[in-house]
Amino acid sequence: MTKILILVCSMSTPVEDCSPMNAISASRGPSVQSAISCGLFGQSQLAQSAIGPVADEYEKIVCSTGGAS
Repeated sequence: MTKILILVCSMSTPVEDCSPMNAISASRGPSVQSAISCGLFGQSQLAQSAIGPVADEYEKIVCSTGGAS
């Protein structure tokens, strides 16, 4: 199973360093069957979520497998 995690990070944080540990906000999505499904459902979850970036922030969809999230 693949888990969806939506992060909101500061523009001062490089995209590759944006993680649940330093995100401004994080929202868990459902578990899905594959990384492709994660991308598709992650975008859908992002569009429906109440969280979102404001000035100087960006959103990032993270797809994780196994026990880590």
